[in-house]
Amino acid sequence: MKRYYVERLPFSWEKPVRIKDSEMKTELTVKKEPLSWGQTLQFLDGANQVNVRLQQKVCGTVSRFTVMENEKEGLEITKQPGFRKPKYKFSEKEWNLKGNPSSHHYQLIYQNKVVAKARPVNIENKKLFLWEIVEDEQEFLAIGLMFLLNFILNSAESD
Repeated sequence: MKRYYVERLPFSWEKPVRIKDSEMKTELTVKKEPLSWGQTLQFLDGANQVNVRLQQKVCGTVSRFTVMENEKEGLEITKQPGFRKPKYKFSEKEWNLKGNPSSHHYQLIYQNKVVAKARPVNIENKKLFLWEIVEDEQEFLAIGLMFLLNFILNSAESD
């Protein structure tokens, strides 16, 4: 199992976000893609290679985003308003969400297996997100989805 930590700060498309490993070393840097069509974020490793792209596809009343791993066809996630809480819909039926992304405490499920877990933590007086990757095969896609859920679809400021 791999662990990643991200500081819980208000999100801005213009400011880079660092995703750190269990030793608190920067593993990935999330930046706005220069000259991109629409809003696109790229997840860069230490060698400046893009591992994941997160693209806002449609602006409107329904939030639609695509997460693409290593230039493969993307997984689309949609946040739809619900009566008590929003609903999240994935373009592939094998993906599911268990828990409450609004509280930043949830699990990503792929083919009925837990792929990743997310929860807020406090370490040395810093508010962080802890992302635990259970399935290495889905690591980068899970990181992109968790970034989307924690920072864009649900404000990182809430506890």
